[in-house]
Amino acid sequence: MAQDESRSKLGAAWPPPARVRRSITVAVAATAVIVVFGVAYAIVDWGWGDLSTGEKATIAALAAAPLALGLVWSQLTGFKAFGFEVSLARASATDAKVSGAITEIPIPCDHAEMVRPDMLAQVWSAISGHLGLEESN
Repeated sequence: MAQDESRSKLGAAWPPPARVRRSITVAVAATAVIVVFGVAYAIVDWGWGDLSTGEKATIAALAAAPLALGLVWSQLTGFKAFGFEVSLARASATDAKVSGAITEIPIPCDHAEMVRPDMLAQVWSAISGHLGLEESN
């Protein structure tokens, strides 16, 4: 009985097989990114040996970046660079209830012409009038 208890404790210490497979997949993918980087660096070094190490590494990183992005894209929820942040989280609404009236305001143009400055002015005037935002001079 003591042997069965020690075996169950040992089994509990190991992660489940699905997690082990996932970890191996991630490790292989990460290794592939490193291999692509190394091969790209070697090609750049061979073809353009007069470039600085930083320039060679930048070119090699640009070669490996699509593979790396492809591997993490499904897990990527956003990024921040140079003080600019982009969120890639999916927005969803479940059981959303929308109510209200739809108001149609005729504008003398077709849909494609609505981007003309004179039409945009009319559209904004109609929207601001409907919302009570008209400027009082």
